[in-house]
Amino acid sequence: PYNYLFDKDARESTLAGIPWDNAVIIFDEAHNLESFASESASFDLSNQDVAGCVSEVQRALNYMQAMPDVASNLKSENVLKLKAIFLQLEDFILNLNSNGASTGGYMMEIFQQGAGITHGNHEIFIEEVRKVNELIMDLRGSGSTRGSPKLEHFINCLKRVYDHGLESRCMAKATFYRDHVTPTQPGSKRPSRTVSYWCFSPALAMESL
Repeated sequence: PYNYLFDKDARESTLAGIPWDNAVIIFDEAHNLESFASESASFDLSNQDVAGCVSEVQRALNYMQAMPDVASNLKSENVLKLKAIFLQLEDFILNLNSNGASTGGYMMEIFQQGAGITHGNHEIFIEEVRKVNELIMDLRGSGSTRGSPKLEHFINCLKRVYDHGLESRCMAKATFYRDHVTPTQPGSKRPSRTVSYWCFSPALAMESL
């Protein structure tokens, strides 16, 4: 499937044994390749996705309280900070003043203002989230293929926005994106709102490949 090629993590894990250097890749039946490439570089993030992150971090906290020796590489104060950051971001998305489309750089503002996550500190944040994810996967047992789906989704969103070592390059890439904020959708239990980061240049998805 195309997604194994376009996703950097999949290439480094699932397809790790393939010699890419000086290789020619042929896409068969690639009628929708351009649209797939754009979609693979895009994402949707809702306040309910972030609420799922809160629940998964709380699950890790429950594990740590019940089994204090189970996570030697995690500090409870750091996990509590993660939970507070996600709670803040959930509320921030739900109460955004804007609706409709805006420039791609707006997603950076949402991460920075809503969660304090910047280009300079996003790798530290991702590392702490991965520790939480690994703890949940370990305690769910070897038969589980997914640790924390919402945390994994959030990591992927951050990596889409901050996928280059230079912040200036990330900002330049954002000019090929558009952000879209949906109006608040009332729900049976809690209102819902989604922020989308849409790629309009298939070349961006092809670049890393």
